[in-house]
Amino acid sequence: MLYFFTASEPTAYKNFNKTILKPYPIKDSLNLLEPETIEKLKLNISDKNVRMWGAKPGPSNLRNWNNLNEGDSILAYSRGEFLYYAKILCKTPKPINC
Repeated sequence: MLYFFTASEPTAYKNFNKTILKPYPIKDSLNLLEPETIEKLKLNISDKNVRMWGAKPGPSNLRNWNNLNEGDSILAYSRGEFLYYAKILCKTPKPINC
């Protein structure tokens, strides 16, 4: 499945640059994740830095979250163009403060 999200408003665009365009140093937050998630990150050499996106809870965000599967594709859109394409390696409901 292919999902897309927008990052056009100022805060979303700032977060997009902070956690997707520039990899986030996840190694300091591994203690917040489930062991299965950590293992997937290690197997894919992603236990040091990751590219990630989050969303605030809400009816449509929760529906999208529940439908999103590992291996699905995402496409990021901002300011009139598609900026980023990736595959979902894993997902976690635990918040990580960036």
